[in-house]
Amino acid sequence: VVYAVEEQRIGEFEWSLVLFLLFAVMIVLALPAGKLIDKIGRKIPLLTSFLVLFPSIIIFMYGDFTKLLIALPLLGLAQILGYTGYSSLQADLVPKEQRGKVIGSINFTNYIFMAFGQLAGGILYETSPQLPFWICLMLIPAAFLIGLFLIHEPQKREK
Repeated sequence: VVYAVEEQRIGEFEWSLVLFLLFAVMIVLALPAGKLIDKIGRKIPLLTSFLVLFPSIIIFMYGDFTKLLIALPLLGLAQILGYTGYSSLQADLVPKEQRGKVIGSINFTNYIFMAFGQLAGGILYETSPQLPFWICLMLIPAAFLIGLFLIHEPQKREK
């Protein structure tokens, strides 16, 4: 929000329209993405999410209002594919009787990293407003390669 308003001079009403479009895309794609993930597996949508995320960040960084109308729906697609694929893979890999404990522990760890990530992002933003985005862009290829080579879908899905 800060980058869009301060650096790109997107008005508050324009920003609300862009966010509406982001969430509308996520709502519309949520069920089809879930069906797709059940049909073709978890890994391909996860990897696709990284491929869609990369251009969405670049378009966002250099965008005006019109470009944000493209960037944020792409971001929504990346988030739906990534989150749904990740959650489904988690459910497949964790035995039913341990699922609550494992997912709770993962969420706990994620929230700690998010808190420090927000702090680090703020510090990086003060250095250069585009720096957090550039670091994200540099990490996407590594995340893609990790997913490509280290994620293996189970032969049998957990029930």
